[in-house]
Amino acid sequence: MLHKKIYTHIDFYDLLEEVEKIGDEDFEANFMDVYQPSSDCSIKVSIPSDSELKEYDWDEWQLEMFSVLRENGFHPEDSIYIDIGY
Repeated sequence: MLHKKIYTHIDFYDLLEEVEKIGDEDFEANFMDVYQPSSDCSIKVSIPSDSELKEYDWDEWQLEMFSVLRENGFHPEDSIYIDIGY
C-alpha cells in the first residue's frame, strides 16, 4: 500500500511580505543565498521545535521566518514548501 503525505505550500512573496512587516529588509537576499533556488522550485522548510530553536545557532532571518510561520498557524516540526516564482 502506498502512503500519502500531503504538504502545505505557501508563496515565497507572501512570506517575504510578512517578514518585511517585522523589519527584515535583507530576508530575500539571505533566503536566496542559503537555499539558492531555481526560479520555479519549492523549498521544503521544517519549523524547529522550541528546544531546537535554543540548541542551534540560527541566523536572525531564519528566526524571523520561523516566527512568521508560527504566527500564521504552523506548528513546530511542521514541514511546508515555500514556492519560488520569480
